[in-house]
Amino acid sequence: MPKPVALLPEQLRRKCELRDAKFRTSQELQDLKTVLGQQKAVTSLRFGLTIRQPGFNVFVLGPSGVGKRQISKRMIAEHAVAEDHGDDWCYVENFGDHFRPKLLRLPKGLGPQFRDDLDRVVQQFLLAIPRCFVSEVYRGKEEGLLDKYPNPLSNSPTHQAISHCERTLALTELRRETARPCITHFIEVLKERYARCRDITDHLDAMIHDVVKHVEHFRLAEESEIIAKRLRHRYSVNVLVSHAREKGAPVCYVDNPTPLTLVGHIDRHLDQGTDITDFSTLRAGALQKANGGYLIINADQLFHNSPAWECLKSVLRTRFIQIQQYDLSVDSGVCHSLEPDAMPLEVKIVLIGDRNLYYSLHQSDPEFTKHFKVAVEFNDAIERNEGNELAYARWLATIARQRRFRPFDKNAVRALIEHSARLAEDAGKLTLRIEPIIDTLAEADFYASQAGRPVTGAAEVHAATKAQISRIGRIQEKSLEAINSGSVLLKTEGSEVGVINGLTVMEAGDALFSAPSRITARVRMGEGELVDIEREVDLGGPAHSKGVLILMGFLGVRYARHRALSLTASLCFEQSYGEIDGDSASSAELYALLSAIAAVPIQQSLAVTGSVNQNGEIQAVGAINEKIEGFFDICRLRGLNGTHGVLIPAGNITHLMLREAVVDAVAAGKFHIYPVGHVDEGIEILTGMRAGQRNANGQFPTGSFNQIVEDRLIQWAESRQEHSGKRHDDD
Repeated sequence: MPKPVALLPEQLRRKCELRDAKFRTSQELQDLKTVLGQQKAVTSLRFGLTIRQPGFNVFVLGPSGVGKRQISKRMIAEHAVAEDHGDDWCYVENFGDHFRPKLLRLPKGLGPQFRDDLDRVVQQFLLAIPRCFVSEVYRGKEEGLLDKYPNPLSNSPTHQAISHCERTLALTELRRETARPCITHFIEVLKERYARCRDITDHLDAMIHDVVKHVEHFRLAEESEIIAKRLRHRYSVNVLVSHAREKGAPVCYVDNPTPLTLVGHIDRHLDQGTDITDFSTLRAGALQKANGGYLIINADQLFHNSPAWECLKSVLRTRFIQIQQYDLSVDSGVCHSLEPDAMPLEVKIVLIGDRNLYYSLHQSDPEFTKHFKVAVEFNDAIERNEGNELAYARWLATIARQRRFRPFDKNAVRALIEHSARLAEDAGKLTLRIEPIIDTLAEADFYASQAGRPVTGAAEVHAATKAQISRIGRIQEKSLEAINSGSVLLKTEGSEVGVINGLTVMEAGDALFSAPSRITARVRMGEGELVDIEREVDLGGPAHSKGVLILMGFLGVRYARHRALSLTASLCFEQSYGEIDGDSASSAELYALLSAIAAVPIQQSLAVTGSVNQNGEIQAVGAINEKIEGFFDICRLRGLNGTHGVLIPAGNITHLMLREAVVDAVAAGKFHIYPVGHVDEGIEILTGMRAGQRNANGQFPTGSFNQIVEDRLIQWAESRQEHSGKRHDDD
């Protein structure tokens, strides 16, 4: 097996050239009109907004920071403008059943107009109806009626009551018939105006009968403002939803959904000190406001609030929006619940959340898949090629103009694209996480303004990215100080048996920091037990524990195929007091374990990262740039001497976007980065010994590292067997 060769400087950071882009500053680049890198998501969302079949609601998913919420809102708004949906909805008094308010569906914009027209008609009733009873014609009819029902001469209370009742009924009927033509006249004018709206004409027909029925109240209202107020209220219109001022279909957004904010509620008002609920106290929720259009809901908040999700499922299941009774106190004076007409559901619902939530719901809730059939998935990165780099440059120019930043020169644009690849953790990709890029643009623009420069250059971009790290880098600084002062033991020179420098990372908010750690292994003859000290004290996560268990599988298959493993080993992250998870240190743990078994020292000027499988293959890990740079910073602090370097998985080469300082040190021969595909390759770099491959007879070469490991394991197995046999003989 050839010894791995250290990577060349040009393999450590992929430069952005933009050779075919002819511009000096971003001001010369055209705006990017399309959505960058999200063509599949855009197509899926457009389909979801257009199809009108039941259940084809939309779930927009993807990582945070890629603009899925902003892009979705913009696309929905553009789609809605081209439509003319969205009726007005009103509640009115149900003259046949007060506790079941009637729902009226009106053409868009007619709600406020109908309310105002009806208010004017009721005001006309209050003036005109009392006048019907002062005419000479009416007075003559009233006198004739009174003559027909004179006061009884009998002193019998029963006869008096009967005569009084008959006279009252006759008088009431006379007044109703006298006022009916006046009432009908005003209502017919309205019916003619709204002839094309069946809901309105039906309500006006019912209103004629009710006003005639309550004509006595209108007669008395002339002298009582309380009665007049109640009449105005009875015949008023509660415009629940109106889109009079909107163009296109309605679009609503709910960030904190609850049952009340989704389906509305029943409020209350005071009448003579008593709480009253009626048609006028009905309040719209987001579903009513968005009906006929689009409702965007924060999915994380929706499913965090279980009653809200159950409420939404009920609406989707029945396809009707039912306003629920307000939670009234027992002593409120309200003893009846309203049951208003339900509104038919005609809304497209768009949920916006993350991938984990979507897939969790897809598996756990069958109703979710029934109601949300369209998944719109946003990417967090795009392929890095010449075409996409130019598109990215145009996108940066577009943002700069929108935010009124200074133009960025070509070198600054190159630096921003390289920074984007760094954020994507892949030299072959560009991040689509918008916020950190905009933050970098803003900070670079600030530094240019402080320097009085009309154009932002690469120096300002580099200053911005460096400052962003520095502001939240106190944790890493303290770690470096502790290692350099000797408070935390970590050697970067010499060699030692069973000790290796592992590369791990810590999280602080959105930032990642390298945390080089000393990993030690101790072995002796035993019963095939590997003790993971981190797991034993509950500081090892499941992924880390899995990586440790894989080590025993590797040892057993490779070195002790025909014998039982007869060792007891322990592994430890020294001076680590927090939880360790992930398997990115498993290769380092294996090297330390093999070193301890063979009693062959490991070079301490090197550090290792990478996970290992049971075949000894080294697998790629995350945060590779931060891990390399963390060890580099320690070595540079102590003085680079040409022996320092790191071993990384060969599969991580494409992810390298290292700082210029690391690249420069590699170019000067002061630091080395070795790509490793198998444990044997790492052994040869770390120990300087030949690893050795089995020959045709199944033997490792004499003097090879693997031969020493196998001989030691065989020796322990035989010693244990011999010891066990003696013990049986003694018995």
